[in-house]
Amino acid sequence: MKSLVCRAFPGLFACLVAVSTASAQRVVRDTAALADLVVTATRLPTAAPVAAATTVLRGDDLRARGVRLVQDALREVPGVAIVQNGSYGAVTSLFLRGGESDYVKVLLDGVPLNLPGGSLNIGDLTTDDLDRIEVVRGPVSVLYGADAMSGVIQLFTRHGSAERSGSLGVRRGTFGARDWNARVSGGSAQTGLSVAASRFASDGIYPFNSHYDNRVGSARLDWRAANGGAIAVTARGGDVSAGYPTDFAGVPVDRNQRTTERRLSLGAEASAPLGQSLTGTLQGFASRLRAGATNRSDTPTDTLGYGFDSDRSAVTWRRGIDGRLDWRRLPQATLSIGGGVEREEITSTGRTRQNYGGGAFDDATDFSADRNTRHAYAQLLATPHRNVSLQLGSRLDDNSAFGRFSTWRAGASIQLRPGTRVWGAVGTAFKAPTFAELFAADPYEIGNPGLAPSGLEMRKSPWPGN
Repeated sequence: MKSLVCRAFPGLFACLVAVSTASAQRVVRDTAALADLVVTATRLPTAAPVAAATTVLRGDDLRARGVRLVQDALREVPGVAIVQNGSYGAVTSLFLRGGESDYVKVLLDGVPLNLPGGSLNIGDLTTDDLDRIEVVRGPVSVLYGADAMSGVIQLFTRHGSAERSGSLGVRRGTFGARDWNARVSGGSAQTGLSVAASRFASDGIYPFNSHYDNRVGSARLDWRAANGGAIAVTARGGDVSAGYPTDFAGVPVDRNQRTTERRLSLGAEASAPLGQSLTGTLQGFASRLRAGATNRSDTPTDTLGYGFDSDRSAVTWRRGIDGRLDWRRLPQATLSIGGGVEREEITSTGRTRQNYGGGAFDDATDFSADRNTRHAYAQLLATPHRNVSLQLGSRLDDNSAFGRFSTWRAGASIQLRPGTRVWGAVGTAFKAPTFAELFAADPYEIGNPGLAPSGLEMRKSPWPGN
């Protein structure tokens, strides 16, 4: 089946092309509504409601409405504030429940996207090939460790299906915006594969040096065994470049100032039944971010002042592995015990040329550091009554740079009647220091190796919700 749908709006021309196999022509209506399963709040597929404030955004709904960027999708979530500092490519910060922008942990299929210490430019994340976005508001360090102070946001890649299908979309818009995306998927009764690619580019809002180019590629492979075991492997890469002509006062004056960002995220998860009531899960991830910024002399006479010629780049690695046992001895309770290790590394180089009349000289700021974290945690999910659910958890993180930090959380949810529940939770969380806060040693920033993590205790009073 081939279909072509074109719509015209003032200043916008959208053209979508969808291609699918003949088997996809069949439309089957659901005969029953299934409860949403929330994974991020407990690390287990759990039917909502849980003892936490959660929001689930469906990827298909977002794409049908033309929502291209994750930041635009999150603007609809209660308690979320997004601050973008300019046109496409500008630093975009995410604030949740009034916390700082580095208080929110963002995951992609279990792979952390934040820099060590919690900072993240969310402006370059797109909704391409996402199945859903889960938002958990409140402290969740008991499950995800450092930086999950005001909440956790997790992006999930779409699964492949047994039926082969494909799609292609093309859009044009104002400010020279052009956008295309393509996806193919297929598989069998036991396997599923999804591969997607996209590109979004714009000339920007300024008359010069305001270009933006964002390329994304993603893939997911799933395999399910007859005994209930499963393996999932995900990969996602992004390549972003942007020009920004403005100076410290916001005036467009620079014609060759630009930033680049290349990100690679790899994740794998394997689970298998180890007995009638015991399941084992092993997760591993690796992420690499290379970010850079350059600013060359605009003219042959641009040779005075601070930073008339500069070049900075940083490569950050995060690798980790986590193992968990889930024991379902009773139908009403699940006990999870797990642990793992994570390694963080950063290597940055910087060169800033300056001249105050006595001749040009370079100011170099090179930096390299690493640290390891071991963690162990336990969680109990109980349903003593069909309308009552409980969640108890504790965790210990041991970092090679700043030592140990323990967290805990307790929550309860009571269903009063269909559509109405009362829930409450109390817990602790912490934010890890950044590498610069610990180890920086240059004329403009001095780190403190004895700096301890920032701790937080939060109580959420019982609140009726629908």
